[in-house]
Amino acid sequence: MEFFLEGQYKTTRKERRRQFINTVSWVCFSILLFSVIPAVYVGIWKVAVLMAAMTICFGVGIYINLRGYVTTAGNFILFSISVLLFLYSLLLGSPAFSFLYFFPLIFAVPFFINYRNTLQLVIHIIHPTVFVLILTFVDTDLVTPIILPGDQMVFRAISLVLVITLCQFFVYEIVVSNLNSERQLQKSEAQQRVINGDLLRINQELDRFVYSISHDLKAPVASALGLVELMKDEEDMNEMRDYNQIMERNLLRLDAFIGDILDYSRNAQFEIKQDIIILEEEINDAIQQYQFMDGATRIDVSNAIVQHSDFVTDRYRLRVILNNIISNAFRYRNPQESSPWINITCNVSSDQAVIKVKDNGIGIAKEHLQHIFDMFYRASHTLPGSGLGLYIARESAIRMGGDIRVSSVPGHFTEFTVEIPNGKRA
Repeated sequence: MEFFLEGQYKTTRKERRRQFINTVSWVCFSILLFSVIPAVYVGIWKVAVLMAAMTICFGVGIYINLRGYVTTAGNFILFSISVLLFLYSLLLGSPAFSFLYFFPLIFAVPFFINYRNTLQLVIHIIHPTVFVLILTFVDTDLVTPIILPGDQMVFRAISLVLVITLCQFFVYEIVVSNLNSERQLQKSEAQQRVINGDLLRINQELDRFVYSISHDLKAPVASALGLVELMKDEEDMNEMRDYNQIMERNLLRLDAFIGDILDYSRNAQFEIKQDIIILEEEINDAIQQYQFMDGATRIDVSNAIVQHSDFVTDRYRLRVILNNIISNAFRYRNPQESSPWINITCNVSSDQAVIKVKDNGIGIAKEHLQHIFDMFYRASHTLPGSGLGLYIARESAIRMGGDIRVSSVPGHFTEFTVEIPNGKRA
């Protein structure tokens, strides 16, 4: 988890540095490009050449930066511009205050390179600082300034305005960068809280899963082994048949439990598929699986399916949902009810499919309603079951972007409502 967030933060930091270099380089490139024109017009060719050289350096830096070599672009721009600024300041002379351009350059160093690289940071701060000291304290009469005394005040004013403007621009970019960093950090912290919550929930479910699965797998096996021991000494064939029937029920229960475990595993691991679904066929197939259960022939099953558009969703997960809900409607019928019924309605639109399964079975008590979708929760212990079915059904619906709701009045009705988004938007 920490590695993921750290990697995400590094990527974002490099991207912000790339954007900063790109923005600053384009601004300086534009200013220098337009500054070359008056220098050429006045005939100050040496200044024009240096400005053109700086313009080219910024252009090359932009190209390198856009190619993804962010650190290389930052190093190239800082070094080349520093050298050219030194030559430019020599030409103009110290009275023109052109050495002031080094201060925004030094100010921007940590944002042009990887500031965690101490060597690069020190080099790019030291060499422009040395240039400033040379221009300020060393006699540079070897180079004759090209600026006349009468124009020095003009160049001073221009230098001060440009330096102040560049510093303000850098401060603005730094503030924006810090705000973006803060927002990104808050977003990362929120994502971490969500992931930590999911991990905590998964760990709790895993603890319950291991505890319950060990008991539910062991019980049928222990029962079968006990019956095997009894059958070794049993000679009465009627008793043997009874033992076989008990073993068969236990093994069927074990087989159903293993099927639930497989459904749980597949829902957690498999990607969502997009299958074209004909709901009437899927529902009829689910009904046919349970119509020969004990007492199921007395149940009046009706369905009303309205499907005006293609329905696209994951066929396997849809079958898991339908099988669990429809099987419960058959299994938890009310034996005291003289006219048991199950009513299934479906309405498919371009946005979603809404499936309702309603029955007049034994119902679900109010205190159980909020827990029936919990892992291994069983509202009734009079009938066999793993307590995984409705949990898996709802998890499957959530994986597909939908949900399952339930309402019930004990002794009167139970209604499950399934909502699944339609993958095909008409």
